[in-house]
Amino acid sequence: MRDGKEDGPSVDATTGATVCGALQEAGRRVLGERGAPRAVPPGATSEELLEYACDQVKQ
Repeated sequence: MRDGKEDGPSVDATTGATVCGALQEAGRRVLGERGAPRAVPPGATSEELLEYACDQVKQ
């Protein structure tokens, strides 16, 4: 995460790690690495995958 000097809010390392971990977990669910059914088709766009990951983080 950047320190806020590139037109974005600053994010501390703990928050960044938490968000990254949650997105990685959601990504594993999408890819079925934990036996979870694929909720997003294999040909999904990056935007669709990100939307799905964000939905998983919110749950």
